[in-house]
Amino acid sequence: MDIKPDTFNNARIFRAISFAAIAHDGSYKDGRPFICHPFGVAHLLQSIDSSEDLIIAGYLHDVIESTMYKLEDIKYEFGDNVAELVDYVTEDKSMNENEDEWKQRKIRAIKKVENGPLEAALLRWADKTHTLVNILDDYKSKNNSEFLDYGNAWNKFFAKKERQLWYYSKISELVNHRFNGTEYAKLAEYFDALIQKLESKLNSNNN
Repeated sequence: MDIKPDTFNNARIFRAISFAAIAHDGSYKDGRPFICHPFGVAHLLQSIDSSEDLIIAGYLHDVIESTMYKLEDIKYEFGDNVAELVDYVTEDKSMNENEDEWKQRKIRAIKKVENGPLEAALLRWADKTHTLVNILDDYKSKNNSEFLDYGNAWNKFFAKKERQLWYYSKISELVNHRFNGTEYAKLAEYFDALIQKLESKLNSNNN
């Protein structure tokens, strides 16, 4: 589905881009400037003709987890609906956790999206799809010393591959259930294809 040109001629979306860029300024995620990830998520949401609020939530979805800003700041700047969407995909990662505590947090987060609006599931799909794409892209450069120094997406994933595969399988269950019978069913198929490709890379890496 093509992105509509008028998506970019929108003052609220420009404000969201500016807000996210300032919030994540100086931060890095998987060896890249942090802002690359919310830009990628928003781009995916634009490409499926999402609502304005959902695209804005794509730019802002990591702000509460990863910066000093609060949900009230997003609500004040962009309204209740955007803030609610961001809240659906926000987790409290401030505590030190053992393996079981981490897994229970992930289960709670998935159930939160499961019980939310369809747009919350689309936001989570875009978030994790972009991460999977980055993991697979970084696999191509896994022997590049620059990427190794920064701890890229592939290396972070491979270090804890069993639990990460468990988590992405749960996200797959979520999107397949929420998108079944909707116009978004093929998005779940695309997500599953990325997981299969990732598993193939893992198998070849172990050989």
